[in-house]
Amino acid sequence: ISGPPESTDIDPASLDVVDEVLARVGWDGIRAEAVDRQRLAWLVSLLNGPGPLGASVEILSFYAGLADQLARAEIGLIDQSADRSHLLEQMVTGSVVYGQVFALLRQLGHEHHHARISSPAG
Repeated sequence: ISGPPESTDIDPASLDVVDEVLARVGWDGIRAEAVDRQRLAWLVSLLNGPGPLGASVEILSFYAGLADQLARAEIGLIDQSADRSHLLEQMVTGSVVYGQVFALLRQLGHEHHHARISSPAG
C-alpha cells in the first residue's frame, strides 16, 4: 500500500463511514482536516473496493473500541507532569513500541487461532 491520495481525492462515502465510526466511539476531538482521518477513509475505500474484504461501520466500530482502550491505557502510562518535549517523546516512543508489541501479539493470535481451526479434531 503506497500512500493515501490528496485530501481532494478521498471518497466521500468512505469519509462518512469514518465519521460514523468516530461518532460511535465518542471521539469528538478529531479535527476534520486530521491526516489520520483522511488516511483511514482512504483505507476504508481500499477495503470496500474489489476483493473479499469490506469495512462496514460495525466492523470498524469494533476496531475503534479496541483502539480506544489501547489509547486510553497508553495515555495513562505517560508522565503528564513532564515538559512538552519529554511528553511528546514519551508519546511517540510509546506509540511506536507498543504499536509493534500489539502487532506482534495480534500475529501470534492469528497463528494460534489458525492452528486451532486447521488441526484435525481429536
